[in-house]
Amino acid sequence: TDAYGMSRLFAASIALSVISSIVLMSFGSGIDVPDDLPVGSESSAILSFTNAAVWEEVIARVAYIGLPMAIIAAVCRKGRDSLRFLLGGFGLSKAAIVLIVVSSLIFGFGHMSGWGLEKVLPTTLSGLIMGYAYVRYGIHVSIGIHFLTDFLGVLAGPDTLTLAAIFIMAVLVLGILCLIDLLIDLNATEEQFD
Repeated sequence: TDAYGMSRLFAASIALSVISSIVLMSFGSGIDVPDDLPVGSESSAILSFTNAAVWEEVIARVAYIGLPMAIIAAVCRKGRDSLRFLLGGFGLSKAAIVLIVVSSLIFGFGHMSGWGLEKVLPTTLSGLIMGYAYVRYGIHVSIGIHFLTDFLGVLAGPDTLTLAAIFIMAVLVLGILCLIDLLIDLNATEEQFD
């Protein structure tokens, strides 16, 4: 189901982000959090992250994956059902994989201006997960994953830092298992392309 897919991919995305952040820190590099980033239980923080989740997903997934896939479908299928690609959920193909990688790189580098170069790797990896969610389930699932990921930032305010750390650790353990499960699924999908 979509809810199962979203929860599995969210956990896998958090695991990838934490692992990539640990790797960056082991090389002496850390992610600088922007000073003006809203955190804590402020309603403005929740609204800001909700807005970012929706618009960043529309741009990164619909514009960079869905629209090119719709154009490809319109040309190759003479316009039949080409608009259905805009909402996602059309499945994995070689063209979709290339577009997922391109959109993820754009998504990752798009976060560099506010966060610094160190944010590119974890954000690109999250973008790969959200791109896969978009082609597998649809835009609603990629927005959900993006929102939940950003919502962890809201939880990480000074008053709720312990709660956020416990939640992130639980999701990390689950995420590693989900990441392994996802890699097994992708390997099975790859065998279909051969």
